[in-house]
Amino acid sequence: LTTIFAFAPMVLIASEIAVVFYAIPIVIITSLIMSWLESFFILPNHLQHFIKKPTQKPKQDTLFARTKKQYRYILAMILKYRYIAVGGLVVFMVASIWVAKNKIQQDFEFRPDIERISVRITLKESKSLAQTEKMIAPIEQYFLRLPKDIFSGITTRVGQQWTHGREYTGFRYAKINAYINTNLSHPKAAKKKYTKIIQEAIKEFKTDDFEKLSAGIERQSMDESKKDMVTIKVTGHEDVDFLTLQQSVETAINEGEHKLELVKDHKEFDEKWVFQPDSEKLAQHRLSQGELTQQLRSFFVPHELMQVRMSGESKWLYTQVEREKVFTQKELSQISILNAKGLTVPLEHLGHWVKRKQLSTIKHLNYKRLFSFDLSFDPKEDMNVVKAKDQARIIAASISEKYPNYNVEVVDADEAETDRRAWAGKVALLCVILVLFTLALVLGSVTLPFIVGMPIPFGLMWIVWALYLHDMPMGMMSLVGLIGTVGVSVNDSLIMVDQINKRARKSGRMTRKDILARASRRLRAIILTTVTTLGGVIPMAYGIGGESGFTQPLAFSIGWGLFFSTFLTLFALPAFIEIRRDFAKLFDKLQEKLASQDYSLEDLYKPWQPKPQPIEVRKPKVIRPQPKLSEKPKQPPPPPAAP
Repeated sequence: LTTIFAFAPMVLIASEIAVVFYAIPIVIITSLIMSWLESFFILPNHLQHFIKKPTQKPKQDTLFARTKKQYRYILAMILKYRYIAVGGLVVFMVASIWVAKNKIQQDFEFRPDIERISVRITLKESKSLAQTEKMIAPIEQYFLRLPKDIFSGITTRVGQQWTHGREYTGFRYAKINAYINTNLSHPKAAKKKYTKIIQEAIKEFKTDDFEKLSAGIERQSMDESKKDMVTIKVTGHEDVDFLTLQQSVETAINEGEHKLELVKDHKEFDEKWVFQPDSEKLAQHRLSQGELTQQLRSFFVPHELMQVRMSGESKWLYTQVEREKVFTQKELSQISILNAKGLTVPLEHLGHWVKRKQLSTIKHLNYKRLFSFDLSFDPKEDMNVVKAKDQARIIAASISEKYPNYNVEVVDADEAETDRRAWAGKVALLCVILVLFTLALVLGSVTLPFIVGMPIPFGLMWIVWALYLHDMPMGMMSLVGLIGTVGVSVNDSLIMVDQINKRARKSGRMTRKDILARASRRLRAIILTTVTTLGGVIPMAYGIGGESGFTQPLAFSIGWGLFFSTFLTLFALPAFIEIRRDFAKLFDKLQEKLASQDYSLEDLYKPWQPKPQPIEVRKPKVIRPQPKLSEKPKQPPPPPAAP
């Protein structure tokens, strides 16, 4: 149940990326159900045929017996210094969080496409595509001499290049791609090897004619994605020029010495002629700015006249002022406009033309003007998305302080990346909640599920270290491996906790000796579970017999996460149970102390009031009147005479 509920969120939470991973939880859940049925109903039948005699008692002097003895000795020391051991785990978790935030790259882009080695070429000047082809021909010849058994093909594209999610076109742009042969048993090793060779080789081709010449690894469909970038979004109604905001961002980057670079797009701006009307002259001719704009529009924008049907097809008819070439400033000023009286008036009598550099596309978000600034970072300079966002927030704060009427925020450059990261977070959170809820129902306790689930966060920490030491990013396949680790590690923990609790259920109490004895009894089962699982994923993780491609992070997560969570189950989990027993003792003593003082536990939750003191009730004193000294005391009356 815990493993099924661990993978169920991948189906329950809808997302575009969930469609890609839909088959994984379905196959795993189906396999678990069939395995459960086989274990309970088919396996006993096999055992009946093969086990004819009772198993003999194993010899005491065996390798596993000695291992079990050493395990009990080490576990006894850990239980003795349990608070030091738990404190060390907490320090380890803090260090792992720091490594995950500052050292590990995050790549939730899931595209299992063909990878290639690409060379981006930008010339300083080129007058034609033929000239560019001639200048890059030596580089192309070098690529054609690469080993044919390693590279399956070479392609060259001249006149176009994608960089930071932007398309650059022109004679001076080119790109050469070398595709690794997918039939290789270890394509990743070949890719790393030849990337370094090509990076060193192209240095000899770089001359003064090249503006930029670089080589690197990329996926086939990653050209248009904004990888290794963050975005600053500025929205508002304030009329501030985009160039002014761009200069403010550049100034903030330079002053703060951030490891970020502003990505500029040559297509963002166009040089345009803008007509500046004179309001007084417009009033003299009884023209409004709307009427002036409508008449000017007919000179530059086709006007739709009608739609007709011809030969079964729809045809649109337009009208437009005929011109042979682009207008000059003088020709623009001689354009005539009709005033309110129907007379033609040259534009030079109504205002003047100004040439400005303006945005080619104006964007809006929620009816507000939107400006976006993409900032790129280099992963080789000890930078990742988290650190880049922290630096971008400092820049955004300076922009917000300078222009308080604008709303400034830092987001992922790729909006789809944000959705995938949010989906991964929801899946992980729901996975843990469902597993803990299931354990609470089975164990009938609120605190025990958290102890059983302790290997989950600490196992995740070791996954972080495994990815960091192997220079791998945290991504979607790592998340799937984490979920698999949760399922298997929780099973081991459940076996351990259930075995230890059996003693407490029988005798009503638990000692350290009981914890040692019960934990050592499950040593064999836990080790066998871990070894069999590691035997399946370690060859996949390290490419023994052939690389596993994009699924390698999954194998790394399961292998290293399970390896470390096993040690946590064997050593840390009994320590947590012992600490829980300490708190139970402390709670019992506190309850006894409160009971001895006539307090109950409910009194702890009531507002304090002074304890009422008993009131001493005294009998009233009877005061009899005393006779005066001068008077004789009255004699009592004689008794009545007998009848």
